[in-house]
Amino acid sequence: MSARLRALLPLFFAFCLVMAGCAQPTAVPTPAPTPVPTTAPTEKPAEAALLCADAKPDAISAYREGVALAGSGDQTAAEERFRAAIAADETFCDAYDNLSGLLRAQDRLDEAVALLESSLAVKPDNPAALANLGRLYTMLGNPDKAIDPYLKLSELQPERADGPYGVGAAYYIMGEYQLAAISLVRAEQIMAAQNSSHLAEVRYLLGMSLLGSNQPDSALPYLAQAYRQMPDDPGLNYGLGMCYLYGNKKDVKLAGDFIRRAQELGMQVPEETLADLRAAETP
Repeated sequence: MSARLRALLPLFFAFCLVMAGCAQPTAVPTPAPTPVPTTAPTEKPAEAALLCADAKPDAISAYREGVALAGSGDQTAAEERFRAAIAADETFCDAYDNLSGLLRAQDRLDEAVALLESSLAVKPDNPAALANLGRLYTMLGNPDKAIDPYLKLSELQPERADGPYGVGAAYYIMGEYQLAAISLVRAEQIMAAQNSSHLAEVRYLLGMSLLGSNQPDSALPYLAQAYRQMPDDPGLNYGLGMCYLYGNKKDVKLAGDFIRRAQELGMQVPEETLADLRAAETP
């Protein structure tokens, strides 16, 4: 039955972080877990704590003007000043980072990636740039490229959950569920210790990764904990139904309740799952 379980697990070819500002992904054939968990929204270097504080004075002046203009909502003028800062000092990583964030807000994602790569060429140990580059690669549908910056982020700041979470999410998109679970276990531990408000979401994705690894019994407690905060999520109901239908803790009634609830919430449950459920319910 393990091969059937893996075959029936929803496969997700598009995945991004809601807190990174992108739309809910399309799932194939069923919706993906809500991809929320990050430890913080998109990072921007604080003006009072410049990473490249030794930049030329003209560059810093233009940068500060850009920060003020961005704060007032004048994106066009802010972009011009950030570019002026870079022109004045091509090693000014903060200007690259802030301009990247500005362009990302305008959905100019490829340009934003190029700027972060330039920033990291100047300062490879820039955690904000690493985190945002990982998010951008994920948003662009390149999870394989997202793994490296997230791993480097974890090396720099092992206390952060978004490093292992980003790695786990990337592997999950790629269908490498066992590798995803390894990283997501670490992310869950960090978030639990920090009492993160996104703990339910990381448990959701961890549970789905374990389910994809043909470990429904291991997936069940994580999905059950997530369910307390997300009872109306169709994918979560479906995942719980799969655990009760295929796991050693088989409970046909609960499996039917969760799977039918997923349908009520709008999920198109695969016919193979419904057939297995009907067979299990038949005396």
